[in-house]
Amino acid sequence: MRNVQKRRRGIALAGGGARGAYQIGALKALKEAGHLEDIHAVSGSSIGGVNACMLATDALEKAEEIWLSLDEKDLLKNRGNIIRRIFTEGVNLVKNGVYHTDHLQNWLDELIDYERLRERDVYVAVSHVGGAECNLFELMSLNVRDFFEKKGRIRYFNLRHLDEETIKKIIIASCAVPVFFRPVVIDENTYYDGGVLDNTPFKPLIEAGCEEIIVIDLFRVNFGRKKLVDGVPIYHFYPKRHLRGVLNFDSEQIKRRFALGYEETKERLEKDLYPL
Repeated sequence: MRNVQKRRRGIALAGGGARGAYQIGALKALKEAGHLEDIHAVSGSSIGGVNACMLATDALEKAEEIWLSLDEKDLLKNRGNIIRRIFTEGVNLVKNGVYHTDHLQNWLDELIDYERLRERDVYVAVSHVGGAECNLFELMSLNVRDFFEKKGRIRYFNLRHLDEETIKKIIIASCAVPVFFRPVVIDENTYYDGGVLDNTPFKPLIEAGCEEIIVIDLFRVNFGRKKLVDGVPIYHFYPKRHLRGVLNFDSEQIKRRFALGYEETKERLEKDLYPL
């Protein structure tokens, strides 16, 4: 095995909601194999941003415990009858969101040591919609504008430079799946789920000087996977089996995803499929 301290390594964690348990299992296997020593920087989109914070604060055992004890009611709480709200709120439902974020905020406080987090370079991706007012048309055209006009709608915040309250807002914004959760307004700017524009945010890691990057994806198929970007090798770990719905926080499914992440990653490392 090559000396893991030889090159500056980054870890990028993709978004995928409830599928995030797979990443914790994969990280456990990588840690046991000695591949998480002296990580230079980490990044994440959506739930990957939450897991990146746990990795950066060396709290993977705590993350495993909390993920495996999760229940759907711990995170998802309707803001009211969805059918009635469609008729009463119309397009404003996009701004208001189907679910409350109260449980998510409480979950973050249980998971994250914010003081220790600011000792590391942790980049969280968010999609910038525009000003404080966001309508349905702006949201639907976000991907198109970014692809064709390159307006830089994706933002990568380094949490090291932010206060605790702003860190919370950035993480919640990165997890704010459009329609399901309301967007987050920070300094009169509206932000949504980072996975809308960049679900595997390895770019800030390259800019931070990482010389090799491990990406843990939560989708079997991703046509954007590249093995080399700007001379930096990228090693992709991803599920071989379907992980089910991104908002399916059923406890048995969470346990299944964690086990798959651990077993599949360990198997690939044992077969030496990745020259880490």
